[in-house]
Amino acid sequence: MHVLCERPLALTLAGVERVLAASDKYGKRVMVGMNHRFRSDVQAVRGFLAGGDLGALQAVRGGWYTFQPSRQMLGWRLRREQAGGGAVLDLGLPLIDLGCGSRAGPRPSAFPRT
Repeated sequence: MHVLCERPLALTLAGVERVLAASDKYGKRVMVGMNHRFRSDVQAVRGFLAGGDLGALQAVRGGWYTFQPSRQMLGWRLRREQAGGGAVLDLGLPLIDLGCGSRAGPRPSAFPRT
């Protein structure tokens, strides 16, 4: 059985490496659930871009608009050890994924880490 994971895949690089090692060991695929990839509007834009209907993609700009919950509603998001990368992983990663998936050319297979 292949595995679909919620993001983030892990809270540390070591955690990601353990997941990938298990994937290799058992010959199973692991996918992080980037749900926006499968939205109908995103699929339509990708189709327009692939077909050349919109011309060459020059830039991608994204933003996130969300309500501001009270501190009591935030729960685990306020605890660094559980929240991981904070806003970047929680809100930014889906935008980066959409931007990379919207452009023509090869998809990145890895991103540099610091």
